[in-house]
Amino acid sequence: MKLTTDYIEELIVEHFCKEFHLVRIFVKEMDPILVEEFLEKYPNVTLEINVLDTLIEGLFQPIHLENLRLVEEFESRLIINYVLNTKKELKRLLILKTDKQTQLENDIEKLFIGPLEFTRSYFSNETGYLVELDGNINNIRDLLDFEVFSCKDDQVPITINIYNFEKILLNLGEIKQRYAIVANNNVYIESVRLSLLDRKGEVPGKSGLNWGQRPNRDGNQMYLSVPKSIHSSKEEFFPVQTQGFLVCTADQRNLVCVMAQDNRKAIQTKGNTSILGKYFRERLGVKSNAFVVKEDLIRYGKVFIDLYKIKEGLYYLDF
Repeated sequence: MKLTTDYIEELIVEHFCKEFHLVRIFVKEMDPILVEEFLEKYPNVTLEINVLDTLIEGLFQPIHLENLRLVEEFESRLIINYVLNTKKELKRLLILKTDKQTQLENDIEKLFIGPLEFTRSYFSNETGYLVELDGNINNIRDLLDFEVFSCKDDQVPITINIYNFEKILLNLGEIKQRYAIVANNNVYIESVRLSLLDRKGEVPGKSGLNWGQRPNRDGNQMYLSVPKSIHSSKEEFFPVQTQGFLVCTADQRNLVCVMAQDNRKAIQTKGNTSILGKYFRERLGVKSNAFVVKEDLIRYGKVFIDLYKIKEGLYYLDF
C-alpha cells in the first residue's frame, strides 16, 4: 500500500474492514494533531504509538506536552510510549490487531513494514509502501525487547532530554531581521509577518483581536488575519482549510489552530475560538474579554506577529 497524504484513509478502508481495533505503530516522529484527528474520525480504534530512539534524539517539549494532553483526553483509546533504544529493523513496523489489548502474547493479526514517521510532512513528501509480512509474533519477538516509558511516566523528564526551540532555532534573540531564522541544519525557515492593525492603522473594532466584541459573543474570541497577498506569495505556507496545526509560542504555550473563514483569511484556535484571544490579552496585560486598542499594542511593543513554519503542521509564533 503506497504511502500518500490519504494514508490513514487507505489504512482504514483497505485493512481494517471494521474488524481491526488496535493500531500499534513504531515511529521516529509523530504529529499529535494528526493523531487527534485520527482518533476523532475513527472512534472504535485504539492507537498505541511508540516513539523510537528518544534517549538519543530527545523530545521536543511542545510535542511532549501535546502528547500528555492527548492521552488524558483519549484515556481509553490512546497510549504513547517513549522507547529509549531499539533495533534498526523495528523502525518501520506497524501492527494491526482485532482486539484492543496492547500486549502481544497472542499472534498478531496483521504485520507490516510501515511508515517511519506519523506526520503530515512525511506522508506528503515520501513515496513508499506498506508491505504485509508474516504476522506470527515469534518472528519479531526479539525486535520488541526494548526499554520503554509511558509519556506520563515521572521518569521521562529525568531520563530523556526534553528540549525547546533552542535546539531548532539558533540565536533567535540575536537576529535583528526576524525573517531570517536559521535552523540547526542551516536550512532557512520560512516565515510571515501578520499585522494586528487594519489598513487605517488601528485595531479593528469587530474583527481580529476584537472579533468577540459584539452582542452575545465571548469577548475573547479572535482570529489572526491573513491577507490575500501572503497566500499569493507563499501558497504552501499554511495548511488547507480546517486542517489542524500546532502553533508553539515563545512563552512555551501550545495552540491548536485551523485556517478558517473564506479563502483561509483567518487563523483561529480549533474548537474554542476564545483561546487565542485569551492568550493575546494575557500577553498584552489587559483584562479577559477587554476591548483591545492600538495603545495596548504600542505599550506592549509590537503591532504584529511573526509566524515561522518549522515543518508541515508545526509553527512558531513570536509575539
